[in-house]
Amino acid sequence: MDSFPISRRVAFGDYFLDLESRVLTRRGELVRLPAKVIDTLVVLVQARGEVVSKETLMAQVWPTTIVEESGLQRNISMLRKELSQGGEDFIETVPKRGYRFRGELKDAGPVREVRADAAPDAPTADAEIPASRQRRWIPWLGASLLVIGLIGVAGAYLSSYRTRENAATAAPAATREHTPGELVGEVSQVTRNSSELSVVAAAISPDGKWFAYDERASLHLRNVATGDVTELHAPPGVQTAYLTWSASGEDLLLSGLNLKTRISELWRVPRSGAPPRKLVHDATLAAASPTGDRIAFTRGEYELWTVAADGTAAELFYETPSNRRILFRPAFSRDGKRIYVLLYGRAEHVLHLEVYDVQSRQRVFSAPTDYIQDFALLDDNTLLASVASTPGVMRGVYLATLSLDFALQRVVETSRLPAWPYHRVYEISATADGRTAVFVRDQSQSDIYVADLAPDGGSLTHARRLTLDDGSDRVTGWLADNRTVLFHAQRESLGIYRQDVDDVRATRLQDDGRLAWQPVSTHDGRWLLYMSFAPGGFPSPDHPQTLMRQSLVDSAPAQPLLSTGDSLGTVNCARRAPRCIFIEGQEGKTTFSELDVDNGRLKKLFTLPLRFEMGFNWAVSPDGRSVAYVERPSGGIRIAVRDLDSLGSMRVSLPVEGNGILRSVQWDADGTGVFAVQCVGEPGVLLHLDLKSRERVLRRVHIGCDGWAIPSPDGKRLAFIEWTSTGNLWMLKR
Repeated sequence: MDSFPISRRVAFGDYFLDLESRVLTRRGELVRLPAKVIDTLVVLVQARGEVVSKETLMAQVWPTTIVEESGLQRNISMLRKELSQGGEDFIETVPKRGYRFRGELKDAGPVREVRADAAPDAPTADAEIPASRQRRWIPWLGASLLVIGLIGVAGAYLSSYRTRENAATAAPAATREHTPGELVGEVSQVTRNSSELSVVAAAISPDGKWFAYDERASLHLRNVATGDVTELHAPPGVQTAYLTWSASGEDLLLSGLNLKTRISELWRVPRSGAPPRKLVHDATLAAASPTGDRIAFTRGEYELWTVAADGTAAELFYETPSNRRILFRPAFSRDGKRIYVLLYGRAEHVLHLEVYDVQSRQRVFSAPTDYIQDFALLDDNTLLASVASTPGVMRGVYLATLSLDFALQRVVETSRLPAWPYHRVYEISATADGRTAVFVRDQSQSDIYVADLAPDGGSLTHARRLTLDDGSDRVTGWLADNRTVLFHAQRESLGIYRQDVDDVRATRLQDDGRLAWQPVSTHDGRWLLYMSFAPGGFPSPDHPQTLMRQSLVDSAPAQPLLSTGDSLGTVNCARRAPRCIFIEGQEGKTTFSELDVDNGRLKKLFTLPLRFEMGFNWAVSPDGRSVAYVERPSGGIRIAVRDLDSLGSMRVSLPVEGNGILRSVQWDADGTGVFAVQCVGEPGVLLHLDLKSRERVLRRVHIGCDGWAIPSPDGKRLAFIEWTSTGNLWMLKR
């Protein structure tokens, strides 16, 4: 293959590409694409119009990493979306052979200098920022996630993650200018707890002398040198979500869910054992400035606040654009003059690391990052991050150091540890000198439970675990007999199953070599509907999924009804009416259509100007007339109920108490209310709300945010998800 010299710069259309530095510009403006996407373009351009096979592309773009073809397909899709702005189709797909760059290439000479501070949406120094805001709701809460967007839908396919990890699954890869080296350091396990006493939050003091950690039952302080452990006074009635230290190391900053009000609070817990003191109501994801004068925290999905160390003089520091939300707790630079935050793009599903000057509130750094689950600052230019080892599949995680290049506005992975399959890593913190870090590492799985439901829907009895395997199981519905639960699960592969409430084993319903998920049945019990896609990649425009129909009354083979490139496209059916609704998202919008189950035709009903992130945050009412879904307006989280037959007109909007994330909604059997799961970090509650916003708590457990509950058609039983997690404290000494 005849390629350009590595130092050459080329032009095509409105674009200039520096083949050496991997910088792409359009009309002089920097094009911000993930590094691996730029690498893909470089390989295609260097081929000079020759076809490049998929195998060659994957080998050159990921020379040291085994990836699935979906990663390449995603890169090609992002390139086409960007390059189409120039009005030309620069990338050609050659069936059964690969891809070819078809643009006319010219030697561009030196590339025009691109300003590093030209990031969009940066707030100006004199931008008006209100001194106070109406209380908003807890954000995505730390990554989570965030099982972006995708984790809630694909839970059986993706391993479990905290809320903050849910979003991270759809992010682009970080820039890698060279093969990451080995992260040199000693990794050791500090605690050895069982799943019944899992560590959920932890932090190391700035001087490295103390560990603090919460075991779901109590808050502990451990001397690093001696191993002596004492118990601290935890805030009364507050379930810990996150821990960090004050700048002096004399106090812990604890954010957690008040179980009575369901509002997250920020508390100061003295290391001396003195009683704790509440600092801020409606606050989470806190970080103390190294200078000790201010604390940064998040409020709602879009707001970053600061407050004095004593909890007074709170002020809004920055409000993100509506298309992005704050994922992680903020971090301060060593001199306290900068704040680091990680944002998630709602429409493009991209993670961005951003850095702001504290005094001017100007953004000084913005770049896409890798599939980060959590991070801590080792120094002002280096992060220690937990990174998903297989994006879109989330089969494991590894620790890596990421370097921030402020001049080129990008993130480079410099070193990494070997991956831990089927694990997650969160609550990363580091000492002031960056030499020692601690984190929680755990294995989790989701299981389906069944309980008897009181006639008024207000209480549960005789709760018992239904699925007894070691895989991740996600309930999606019931059959019409009121005894059989439908679910998808990751066992031998991602598949759909049925299980009687009195059985101990499940029966697989589909096994044609394709991956299948999200099964539901029609109201008459005649048809099973589910989504299916071929192995080798998560659903995407280049790897579409298919809506399938399979008979539940005979052994006829399953039939395809329609295909979609939307990874979150799915179907829901009314329980008492012959109506099924299919949704499909595109460009920040979601379209609701009625599905003709007999022939697979769709009749468009209406489109909402929002992009659903999960497959289980909307549901069709039992009578088939309404749809309920979770919405996040500026005034707080709500459940919206819209009429399906009047262009989606609003029937009722139900405010939900508390400031925890609400991600799931499912109608009760008679259509007079809904079930939902609300959470802050790991702590969560299972709720029932009637259509007058009266709420009842059915269950309080460490269920996490990735859960939902579905009643049987007769309303006598409730199937729901709970998590088993074995988390322990680990230490890395560099």
